[in-house]
Amino acid sequence: MQEHTYVEHTTTPKIKPVLIGLLGIGCILFLFLFFYLSNLNKPPHSFPINFTVEIEGGTAGGQALKILKENNVIRSEIYARLKLREIEQGRTIKAGTYEFSEPITTTEVLESLLNGSNVTNALVLTLPEGFHAREINDYIPDGIETEFDATLFDSYEGYLFPDTYFITEDMSQEDLLTLLRETRNEKISQYSQQIANNTLAEEEVVILASILEREANTEESMRLVSGILQNRLEIGMALQVDATFDYLLGKESSELTEEDLQIDSPYNTYTNRGLPPTPISNPGLLAIDAVLNPIKTDYLYYLTGNDGEFYYATTFEEHKRNKERYLR
Repeated sequence: MQEHTYVEHTTTPKIKPVLIGLLGIGCILFLFLFFYLSNLNKPPHSFPINFTVEIEGGTAGGQALKILKENNVIRSEIYARLKLREIEQGRTIKAGTYEFSEPITTTEVLESLLNGSNVTNALVLTLPEGFHAREINDYIPDGIETEFDATLFDSYEGYLFPDTYFITEDMSQEDLLTLLRETRNEKISQYSQQIANNTLAEEEVVILASILEREANTEESMRLVSGILQNRLEIGMALQVDATFDYLLGKESSELTEEDLQIDSPYNTYTNRGLPPTPISNPGLLAIDAVLNPIKTDYLYYLTGNDGEFYYATTFEEHKRNKERYLR
């Protein structure tokens, strides 16, 4: 009798083809969404070239987007609203009369409104790193006839961001002050965690950065001088920086006298140890970064030679030799 061998057959689900199918559908949906959103970001076909669009003061963000849609500057209010949330980073839409010389994307339109660029009646205000707040009127462009109250800005020394701004001729000093402060808060927010973890308090970081703006002139010199001044703070040594006398007396290093160095003031960093009580200028991001990320060395002294270069020393004897060699 012939024996038969039975082989048990099992059926396995066709999982792999199903997964491949789902992935394929997912890729198609992703590509569809990508191209759909990319299309919404493009300028409308009837984009208003050399045509003005008015965003009045006090206009809410949602209303501003409605105005843009009505004037064919953007394709979709919903997309613009989502994009605005993504890029605004604490900024607000600036009022003004906007005019575009060529079609631009929704993202570029929103950046324009957040920065105040493309405003037809805009004036350019450039505030350099390390500027003194009390000298604000020296930087106000022609076209603004009103002289601002410098004492108002002076009370916010250290917290007004140096940058290029687009302002209107009717901008009030209160609005300008708000613009400079809000820009500063938005720009410095990237350092929030580093500042919170630093041994220096936030106000001390700003004060030291304001000194670096007036004491150093390159990224490397800022980081080295930052390390030196923090070395001095750690051992209780006077900072002996001349920049505070420029703030106090309006004098450069070469103009200081022995009497000046003995003046009775909390800003005299020769007779007082530690930092001055307030910032002495308005620092930019590079100075803030240099405080938080100094180049650490054993140096305790530095000077700027007649050739504009910086020279460093560990001991006072070395420092004296540098003076004799580079300040003659």
